[in-house]
Amino acid sequence: MGNFQEIIKVSEGALAWTYLFSENRIGKVSRHWHQGLELTMVLDGEVLYTVNGKHFTAKKGDVVLINIGDYHSCQIDHRPQACEAMNIIFPEEFLRCFSKSDRIYFELARTGKEDDKLKELLEKLYVIFINRVDTPYAQLAVNGVVCEIAYTLFTGCFQDSFDTQIWSEKYKERCKSLTDYIDEHYSEDISLESLSEEFHIPLVQDIQDVHGHHIQETSDQNQDVPRL
Repeated sequence: MGNFQEIIKVSEGALAWTYLFSENRIGKVSRHWHQGLELTMVLDGEVLYTVNGKHFTAKKGDVVLINIGDYHSCQIDHRPQACEAMNIIFPEEFLRCFSKSDRIYFELARTGKEDDKLKELLEKLYVIFINRVDTPYAQLAVNGVVCEIAYTLFTGCFQDSFDTQIWSEKYKERCKSLTDYIDEHYSEDISLESLSEEFHIPLVQDIQDVHGHHIQETSDQNQDVPRL
């Protein structure tokens, strides 16, 4: 199923997890989610993404933003040339230092000064990152750019209010996975605890928001459907 949660581990002294695709030997990443905001700039080549069920190709110069909890996967196209990308994952705890909103959600403008600023900062981060071994206090320099990026995101891309339909669409795929799982295992002893363990998330509100009924109601309805 590939619905696993990736645990974000930030190294000592760092504010976010920063890495290059080439150094992590990224080829294909199965569908997963994490409690962190992911920001990627493609520097060379192409990356095939699927985010919340939507497929698209990110090319050189494109910036991809993946919000907290988004289901996503990617496949690197190393032909005809090697692909490279600068990647940052901001832990949710870091972001919550600057927002008390229940839902932390960002949206790229795609045009305008915020988009240009993010590209400029990600390129700056790349230069620091590839030279970090020979740069004194490199982690401080990285942290400085990470803070600038966070500032740009909050001042230009943060959505402190938005249509609830956005949130419903965001979790529709996750809720469908849950209800499909219940449909397949309805005759078994299913509990909220077992589902939370299977999908690594608190899930009652998500199902109610999108489907409008409780898990037990879904299970009861499934038991009335004839099976071959």
